[in-house]
Amino acid sequence: MVLPNAIVVIDRFHLIKAAEESVNKARLRADVPKEIKDAMKKDASLFLSSMYNLSDEELTRLDGYLKRDSNLEAIYFLVQELLEFYYIKDYDSALEYLCRWET
Repeated sequence: MVLPNAIVVIDRFHLIKAAEESVNKARLRADVPKEIKDAMKKDASLFLSSMYNLSDEELTRLDGYLKRDSNLEAIYFLVQELLEFYYIKDYDSALEYLCRWET
């Protein structure tokens, strides 16, 4: 109302924050035994990191967690794909990527 000509813009910071919240919620809802849930809590940073920045050992742990809950796995990879959007350098490629991602 105060700024009638304002446009809603989603910047990288807010997108990443929303993506991290989605992955965290999925991690907390994961249907896994308590000892696995405790281990996932200790390794929470793995779920919020780009899989390209993880060591082989970290990737193995993350993969083990993701295989235990299909919903968590789906959300994690969806978020990873969306975040790749920010590494695209030109407008046309970014628009094409975003359209493919949405479908």
